[in-house]
Amino acid sequence: MSRESPAERFKKRISVEWHRLLTAARRVDKQTAVVLCFAALMVIVHAKFGGRRFFRETFESLAVTSDVRGLLSWGWWFGFQG
Repeated sequence: MSRESPAERFKKRISVEWHRLLTAARRVDKQTAVVLCFAALMVIVHAKFGGRRFFRETFESLAVTSDVRGLLSWGWWFGFQG
């Protein structure tokens, strides 16, 4: 009686799931996949670079006067809101 070890069952299960993933990936509409990936990327970019804090830490020294600095950070934030 041959009995599979847990490692062999795990390898077999991973192989089956990998095959299912590849089969499903071949069926996905390419345009839909690109749009969904781009949307996720835009959320990440917005979260990382769209805040006023990022502007203050990166570009605030470029402002000529202190009155303009606060206004520019709000402009940066508004621009990223779309």
